[in-house]
Amino acid sequence: LLNNTYPLIHNSQVTKDGRLAFWEGLYGIIGTIDQGQHAALFYTFNWPEIQWKELNYWRSTTRQGANEGQIHHDFNIGIENFHSNSQRAEARFICPFNDHDNPDYWWFPNTESWADLNIMFIFKAYELMLATGNKDSVKAYFPAVKKTAERIITQSGSKSIPLESHSTYDEKINNVFSYTPEYNGGIALTAYRAVAEMAKFLGEEEVQNKFNDLLDKGKKEYRDLFFSKIGSNYANGKDYSEGDVAGYSWANYFCFEPVMDSDFIAEANKSLWNYYKDRKESGVDDIRAKLGKWGFYTCDHWGGTEIATGNPDRALQIHKWDWEYYYQKSPGMVYWQTLRKSSADKGQYASYMTGPTVWRSYFQMTGYMIDNANKRLWIRPKVPTEMEKKIVNALLLNPVSFGTLNYDENKIETRTQLITVSFDKPVPIKEFVLKNNTGMNAPGVSIKNNGSKVEIKEVKAEGSGFEKNIRVALADEIEIGPDGVQIEVFAGPVGNKNIHVVYPVYSLGVNTAYLRAGNHVRF
Repeated sequence: LLNNTYPLIHNSQVTKDGRLAFWEGLYGIIGTIDQGQHAALFYTFNWPEIQWKELNYWRSTTRQGANEGQIHHDFNIGIENFHSNSQRAEARFICPFNDHDNPDYWWFPNTESWADLNIMFIFKAYELMLATGNKDSVKAYFPAVKKTAERIITQSGSKSIPLESHSTYDEKINNVFSYTPEYNGGIALTAYRAVAEMAKFLGEEEVQNKFNDLLDKGKKEYRDLFFSKIGSNYANGKDYSEGDVAGYSWANYFCFEPVMDSDFIAEANKSLWNYYKDRKESGVDDIRAKLGKWGFYTCDHWGGTEIATGNPDRALQIHKWDWEYYYQKSPGMVYWQTLRKSSADKGQYASYMTGPTVWRSYFQMTGYMIDNANKRLWIRPKVPTEMEKKIVNALLLNPVSFGTLNYDENKIETRTQLITVSFDKPVPIKEFVLKNNTGMNAPGVSIKNNGSKVEIKEVKAEGSGFEKNIRVALADEIEIGPDGVQIEVFAGPVGNKNIHVVYPVYSLGVNTAYLRAGNHVRF
């Protein structure tokens, strides 16, 4: 985890007037948003100031006019010969603030047709809202978010999701760049939900309803178009098939409801496993071939989806392929030094910025997400078998305060989860979302904070399929500090006891008939 933060440092660029962006490894392409947002998590939940600056720079160069709201791919002159020492200075050029028409991306000169650039802009804004809860900043950026969201709608044409747009999976087929409807369409669904959540936070009900409606329509369109294609050309047969399920992984990471139905995503995962597990490719190490062309995203998109759907063992296997390839078989290429090389090629030094996507899988395995905007804390772990149903002293990134998670889902009588969360400094919380592993629609939850019982307003089972949750609303806001909060989940009423008490008739007055009718009081 820590090794994979290295590319963020190695590739960072900042100017005296506050422009901030990242190189795409060896490539002299400064500020590639499709790569940058995939790698942003560690900074966002550890040092969000960096990400606010980058978001501001992206916003300042947004295209205007007919393409209003379109996000640039990068912020330099897009030289083609980036290997030439004579052109290194040009490769390091970083355009000024408010340069809306700078040429970008030498490989694909016109990125006006790219939907995922816009989606990643929205993801970064929402991620910062969760991490910081800074309402003033969210309010300041939301007009730009809405313009970019409208750009996605424009790119969708007669549909609700962009099916004829390009993306980071910029593959040439017969010298023509192919569309990526599976990837763009899926992550657009998650982006619509993010816009709706930001609108809700700011009290813009009309915008909230609009994008929730787009989500509902888009989910149906996506299923109708792709469900029957699973195993043929969906989640199969492409060197970047993992991108087809990226929307599901992103939605789970953000703790949204699933954007694909259970039968859909189960079949897609099965297809991906069958495709990748035995892959071989001429001139490429066999393990590297299993990871596909975009190994970072194979771990993130497909791996994250496997975690979300209750298959952390398979996700861990994908990460182990990655570990074995980079750290064991090719020790000269540590810190994600190449995008795609065989294990025999150890001389290339091209640290690629998206290595930190590994942190997203970490968040999903621990089940953790902090929402400092709405004072919500998610703890929904998906624990690999080898960890024996326990998580011990896991780090919880939070810009307010570092946290620690201890978790045990070994069942004791009716207790199915024991959770302890502590933070170095007080973190205010008024709602928890836990996973429902009780098999019941009426689970029990008991909470103690600083050793004292916490009054619970409501315990509600929600969700379906692979992602069944328990939402716990507290009667009053609490602060979680170094002494920690302890949460117990039960398959039934708290304490596992139904106490039937019959009081003397004289103490019940008119309620005597109620008892004689066979009713009882539950405590």
